[in-house]
Amino acid sequence: MTNTDSRALMVEGKTELSIFGHRGGVADPHDTLDLYHCKNALPVGEPVLILDRWCDEEYSAIVDQIGLIAPDDPQMRPLVKQAMEIWYENSVEVPLNQWVHRIPYNTTYWDNYPSTENPYMQPAFWFASGQFGNVLHNLEAKQ
Repeated sequence: MTNTDSRALMVEGKTELSIFGHRGGVADPHDTLDLYHCKNALPVGEPVLILDRWCDEEYSAIVDQIGLIAPDDPQMRPLVKQAMEIWYENSVEVPLNQWVHRIPYNTTYWDNYPSTENPYMQPAFWFASGQFGNVLHNLEAKQ
């Protein structure tokens, strides 16, 4: 019998290769680099959100340093370069394309959706479970 539930196979780490997206940061590289931290490399069979299950202690130590500084800190660029050199040497993923979510919001009745001017979260609220609650908490009635 063949398991046709590809999502379950990927989440449990029971595939050798899969094409799938991941979330990450736009303004802060830590949000993306942290996806590949050793803390996310759970054993095969244990469901995960981050599918790679990759661990490199040196990479994770650099990501920990990055997490302590602001995105515009002059130390950021050299640390990101170090981390990405390790990441590319290990061919953790093969980036096929980049998808930018363009989310139209109807502001007739409500304001304070996530935006470039007010980036309290990424606008694709369905991208991570439970995130729409954060949007609802921040909306402001217009009328």
